[in-house]
Amino acid sequence: MGSVVGEGLITLLAAGVKYADNAGRLGKTGAFIQKLRKIKNLKRLRKLKASKSAKLYHYTGANPNKIAAEGLIPGGSGKVFTTPSGKLSPLQAQLDLALPPNRGLPNHLLEIDIPTLQGMGMKVPQEGPVGRMFNMPGGGTEIVFPHAIPAEAIKVVR
Repeated sequence: MGSVVGEGLITLLAAGVKYADNAGRLGKTGAFIQKLRKIKNLKRLRKLKASKSAKLYHYTGANPNKIAAEGLIPGGSGKVFTTPSGKLSPLQAQLDLALPPNRGLPNHLLEIDIPTLQGMGMKVPQEGPVGRMFNMPGGGTEIVFPHAIPAEAIKVVR
């Protein structure tokens, strides 16, 4: 670029956040740099949202065909536990999702279609980390529904 403002812009872009506060001496260029950063962060956020799966999963040892026909009803806790991770082995699901070891491994996997739930007027709760329970490490990600999930949104994977 050749101009002082242009060279300053290149310097600011190359230097990163450290010199963004000193951009005031360049007038409107500093504000422009801040707008560029906001746009970059927005694009990154949009990519992250777009990359999120439109599916949730439920690992279980119960009869999957019965669940797919009748829906996924809350257990003793009054909640339905799901995860965005659909590629866990039964053992890894038990560990990452802190499932009770006395029930055996969850050999069945159910897929839950988020757009179908949303089309029925159901909101998908915020995801959160799985804590340590039942002497299992946890560490996975879970989405906990306070109500049943209708059969129309459920598909048996295995």
